Amino acid sequence: MPNNLDYNLLQTFVLLYKHRNLKLVGRSLGVTESAVSKHLSKLREQLDDPLFVRDSQGLEPTAFTEEVVPSIIDGINTIQSALAKNTIDCANYDGEITIAIIPVMHIQFGAQLLMELKATFPLASISLLTYDNHTTQDIANGNVDLGVNYFNPTLNKSMYQGRIKTLRHGVILPSRMADLSDEEVLDLPFVGMAARGRHDIKILLQEITAYFGAFRSVISGLSDHPFRFKPITDSAIIRS
Repeated sequence: MPNNLDYNLLQTFVLLYKHRNLKLVGRSLGVTESAVSKHLSKLREQLDDPLFVRDSQGLEPTAFTEEVVPSIIDGINTIQSALAKNTIDCANYDGEITIAIIPVMHIQFGAQLLMELKATFPLASISLLTYDNHTTQDIANGNVDLGVNYFNPTLNKSMYQGRIKTLRHGVILPSRMADLSDEEVLDLPFVGMAARGRHDIKILLQEITAYFGAFRSVISGLSDHPFRFKPITDSAIIRS
């Protein structure tokens, strides 16, 4: 279709195809028959086709109109569906609901989430999966309905993120560092230990890095590098 097409006229086009009568289309749109005639003239000019020819039965669609109207109707229906409010019948929905959740949040409120979902959708089949590297794409493809993870500022803007819970994290320090300010603590070198499959920790470190800027961190994969813990003999404080 031409780039200069006035898409506001497409509803008139579809109604003309349905009613084959200018007066009936005018009643449907709440405009005069003359206004509908002007709309039709504009459509003919923009689409470079007569669109309808008059006969004894009214307006007869041309071959071009017969060809394009089904696609236009589908497009209008898609737009209307996208703008329509959610009308899911939760009590009678018997389909599948798939949710991906990171392990640390699964432990904290996974059971509560599952019970509340089951109470809302009693007939649905609900699955809780582990959030991994493929989950974001699975959500985009429609294979996963919802993902529960840390807020990710680097996520594509086409993906909606909403807060459902606020988690607090703390830093454990030896008591000899009790007088350090928060800024001084955050300026210390940190080591983040991430096992294979634990993508939740990686996302958290990405968020901290984005928030604080030049945040120094080293990620050591537990399955990639052997290491030993050194016991802490000093008493410790926890700062959150």
